[in-house]
Amino acid sequence: MNFRLFFHYINYLLYLIILICLQILFFQILGLFGYFSQVEILIKISVGVIIFAIGMFIFLKTAIQISENHRIDKNN
Repeated sequence: MNFRLFFHYINYLLYLIILICLQILFFQILGLFGYFSQVEILIKISVGVIIFAIGMFIFLKTAIQISENHRIDKNN
C-alpha cells in the first residue's frame, strides 16, 4: 500500500493539530501553576515555560497552514 494513500485515509494532520493544542494547553497550565507558587526558582522557570507555550502557537499556525495546503478537496 502506498503511504501517501494511507495517510490520506487517516486524517493525521487533524490529529497532529489536536495534539499540538493539547501540548500548548498543558504547558500553559503547568506554567501558571508554577508562576503562582512560593518558590522563587520555580517562578523563574515557569515564565520560560509560559513563553515556550506562547511560541508553540506559531508551530500550531504552521501545522494548520500545512494541512490547508495538502487538502485533497482544495480548488486549483
